[in-house]
Amino acid sequence: MTYIKFMSGVIEVYGPYHSEILEAMTLQYIQERWAESELDAIFKKLTLIKTAKYKDVKPPDPAEFEELFFKQSESQIEIEAARFYDMLNNTGCSLDNIMVSDIRAQKALISAFGSWPDFCQRKPDDEMWHRKNFIDAFKKHGYKNTDEQPSIMYGESSQRYHKLPIIFGDKEKCAALIQQQMKPLQINTDFIKVVNDETLQ
Repeated sequence: MTYIKFMSGVIEVYGPYHSEILEAMTLQYIQERWAESELDAIFKKLTLIKTAKYKDVKPPDPAEFEELFFKQSESQIEIEAARFYDMLNNTGCSLDNIMVSDIRAQKALISAFGSWPDFCQRKPDDEMWHRKNFIDAFKKHGYKNTDEQPSIMYGESSQRYHKLPIIFGDKEKCAALIQQQMKPLQINTDFIKVVNDETLQ
């Protein structure tokens, strides 16, 4: 489903927007929040959540979309953010290269700390604030639609461009990306350290 078809479907079910500006803002919001590949599922969920059988129903605006789809999942995003923080906090040092399988976690690390070495060298006395800043940054990026893929985050080692990264999260996804980003090296994933939920148990 394209963005235009999605908006046409919304109008067909819920009626026209009474403001061209609001309709344009809603379209822009949809484009920023979701990829077109997600719109079929989003439209189906919308019609289940927001019934059109009652009188005076209005088409959803950005504020209502936010309420219907994202306010409900805020606690889940916080859980995911805390999970990745615990992974990153579990192992590694500033000399290591790393790759995090979730682009939101990578962006949160950069937003909150600047770099992987800066994360490793943060002050232990302020750990409560470090964790909070990471989770807040993760939430900020957690609602944005993006096609970006994670990239290798380099440490301080003089051999950093030849040193295999530690993987945080999904091994298969990261291994494929590492293969692309470290060509022409032949990557044997058996020698890459992986930190994930099983590691933390």
